[in-house]
Amino acid sequence: ALYAYGNAIDSLDGLADGRLERLHTLWLNDNRLMSLDGIETLMALRDLNVARNRLESVPDADALRELNHLNIAGNPIKSLAYVGVTRFIHSITFKDDVHGACDFCRGRWYRSYILRAVSNLRVLDGV
Repeated sequence: ALYAYGNAIDSLDGLADGRLERLHTLWLNDNRLMSLDGIETLMALRDLNVARNRLESVPDADALRELNHLNIAGNPIKSLAYVGVTRFIHSITFKDDVHGACDFCRGRWYRSYILRAVSNLRVLDGV
């Protein structure tokens, strides 16, 4: 596990060097990330927390077949269309009490929309 939250990190440069290939848990919440470029090299990743960064989109994560939980709460993501969700993921957090909500989660409709759009989802926002 690597917990690097609250460190003003603005880039994932260096992830693709192979030293973290067996990493299961990565918490990068409360940083300054604008992109998740390079995250696809962490193929053993099960838990990714990138809440409260500056992400406007999340890339397609189909290479992350082991990813079970993704927390992207509190990012300025304006539409689910900008979130590439792997078909293997079972739990996503778009909104929580600590980090707030993604921009598109402000309406009441978002939960039903996401549950229809991501058919394999078991847990949404911790529920």
